[in-house]
Amino acid sequence: MKVLFVSSGLDPRTGGTASAAVSVCLAARRVGIQCDIAFPMQPGTEDLIGGFVADLARADVGIHRFPFAEGSRAVRWGVSHDLGRWLRANVGDYDLIVAHSMWVLSTIQAIRAAKKVGRPIVAMPHEGLTRFDMGNASSKLLGYAKKALRGYYLRNLDRIILSSDLERRESLLSDNPKAVVVRHPVFDEVSHELIKRLVGPDPEWSPLTVGYIGRLHPKKNIGLLIDALDMSPGVQLVIAGAGGIEEELKERADRRRVTDRVRWAGFVQASDRESFFRSVDIIAMPSVFECFGLVAAEALAAGTPVLLSPTVGVAEDIEAAGAGLIVPPRPDALAAAFRRLHEDRGELARYAGRTQETALRFYSFAAHGQALRKVFEELLIPADPR
Repeated sequence: MKVLFVSSGLDPRTGGTASAAVSVCLAARRVGIQCDIAFPMQPGTEDLIGGFVADLARADVGIHRFPFAEGSRAVRWGVSHDLGRWLRANVGDYDLIVAHSMWVLSTIQAIRAAKKVGRPIVAMPHEGLTRFDMGNASSKLLGYAKKALRGYYLRNLDRIILSSDLERRESLLSDNPKAVVVRHPVFDEVSHELIKRLVGPDPEWSPLTVGYIGRLHPKKNIGLLIDALDMSPGVQLVIAGAGGIEEELKERADRRRVTDRVRWAGFVQASDRESFFRSVDIIAMPSVFECFGLVAAEALAAGTPVLLSPTVGVAEDIEAAGAGLIVPPRPDALAAAFRRLHEDRGELARYAGRTQETALRFYSFAAHGQALRKVFEELLIPADPR
């Protein structure tokens, strides 16, 4: 089985989709699937994606890089004419094609090329088909385009792989036979070093440290964490990430008079994320909506419990496993949870003790690879009519 994965880019600054595209390839290799990945890249991003490329090369994944087209919007919309030409010429060399993301030209190019030579085409929407995403188009024209493309995808894709039951429901695909749920692969269980977390018992000497890592974007509700500090004496907050609302968040901390309890860690490279997780007591994600919640799954793999909104895809897994707290995205509710964990380190330790078992069960490369292979085999091996 030879599979081609097509991504609109691997720049980690664009969010979790880039790292997910790499991890899916590595998980496929873990179960013996031969695979290549094709993607456009910007000049000057070699260092940013270097770690990803090295991981792919070590796993014997074929790597095909192409320049973006000229123009300010080419990166946002995954526009690479060279990638399109390469797909048309080479897609017949593969048994199956997998495209990442919805609202990018690279996915449309992959579908057209695959259909032309009769190859099955699969897509991972990464939230793109959800009501949240469809309803938050930046213009009416984009909203109409998304509706038209949704119909195009549902007609032409052979499978749509969603990352959680929440994403499937919110994409209105619960009854669609093309839609299947395969949780994202977050960590390599073979090379990952499992270290049991030690949670200090005395809050007086070890104040609760809440961590946030990710894009600084309004949908992440980071401001609610700052508001909650105002009602949580002694609790500290570390914010790691970059984005357009950083100054707005800093002003909010000033207004709330909690500036001395907020530390700004900036953008954290992929190689340093695990250290960041282990430097805090709990990771908070009070997002408006996350179809999966990559950061939460990564935190569990590092042994760090999480505090999530109910509208984060992994929340159902984590609540059932007892590896964290599910809290409504309101300052009062967040503050109450902070105070309780600050005062009762035993509760925090119980959550921490269940993190890595949960990660191994749901989010390892092996778990994802096995589920992915099953989906691919169903497409490639005709069912027995008997």
